[in-house]
Amino acid sequence: MATSRGFTLIEILVVLVIIGISATIVIPNLIASSEQTKAQVAQNNLLAISAAQQKYFEDYSSYCTITTGNTIPCGNTKTNLNTHLLLSISDSFTYSCFTPPSPYNCTAKDGLDTLTLNPNAVSPVNPVSCAGPAGNCPS
Repeated sequence: MATSRGFTLIEILVVLVIIGISATIVIPNLIASSEQTKAQVAQNNLLAISAAQQKYFEDYSSYCTITTGNTIPCGNTKTNLNTHLLLSISDSFTYSCFTPPSPYNCTAKDGLDTLTLNPNAVSPVNPVSCAGPAGNCPS
């Protein structure tokens, strides 16, 4: 009796089909999860900006914003916000804080998602709203 060594072509094809089906299910979920995690980081950064804005207001009696005339008393880049608000933000989002509306409105954008911090929001638990593709926004 001869013993078989190795795999048949059918067995290899079945394994490849199973791997292919698994990959088509898993990869999109990983990408969506990654985007949602990035948006969650941006949301947390906006909440840190909000807390820093309150501290800035206590110290200078104004908020760190860009005015409607585009004069920049504080700045609209991560570098300026980090410097003036004593933060350490480093991610793929672009941040800006504008006034009006009163007292300020900050956004984080990355090309797919736009998160907006509204300090006058009805929900004090989460004053950040998100607009972007379904599944990208933090839950």
